[in-house]
Amino acid sequence: MDELFHMPLADGMIACNHACVCNLDKSSWAPADWTRENCAYTPTRHPDALLEPVQPSDAPNPHNLLNSGLVVLTPSRATMDRITGLLASDKPEEQGLIASWMFPDQDALAHIFHDKWQALPWCYNALKTMRYWHGNIWRDEEVRNVHYICDKPWKRRPALKAEQREDSGTNDEGPANPIDQPLNPASRYTCTPGRFLEIHDEELGVPAEEADAVTHGWWWDAFDQMREDLEAKGYRSLKYLDALVAN
Repeated sequence: MDELFHMPLADGMIACNHACVCNLDKSSWAPADWTRENCAYTPTRHPDALLEPVQPSDAPNPHNLLNSGLVVLTPSRATMDRITGLLASDKPEEQGLIASWMFPDQDALAHIFHDKWQALPWCYNALKTMRYWHGNIWRDEEVRNVHYICDKPWKRRPALKAEQREDSGTNDEGPANPIDQPLNPASRYTCTPGRFLEIHDEELGVPAEEADAVTHGWWWDAFDQMREDLEAKGYRSLKYLDALVAN
């Protein structure tokens, strides 16, 4: 991802990713125009999505919505003053605008940088739901940064793969990972049905039963390796670290 530090940015511009507005789980809080047809990731295909992402526009309206999970910017005192000035404003119209924001941090950026942001390829802010909502573009091997929206991986450890269950002597009935070429073939973790089990559209790519456990397994692979390294170095607060994650 270091290449992002060297990407050219015009004065006053930022770079980030579109918000995914598919709303395939039919969340009640989502606006009516949050549909798969209006999502900026829907019309693209692999590998073009990595080279020529859809750029912001006002038609349809959701194409001007950004996701603030990762933002490339040039630090600017003037821009900072503009943001803080808006947030501290006592003007009724501006207070009303702020009160209408569902996601204050990214809605503030979308307002301040309207027509002043450029879209990055999806891989730099890969929302985990895109793995099964946007099979048209998602490829495990292209992911640079996973954005763990909604349920967090440290809250529940995914099931072990069948061969790992056999080696460990556990009786976990979790299914084996059916992905032919996972990002990390050595991963010990696999898939368990998530809250998106009802979504099964072959056009979306990865079957719904994959749910979140694959991407969550990537997090646990990294955590387990980090813990092993810390233990080898004599880290004294492993109990505290272990208390922060699921068993």
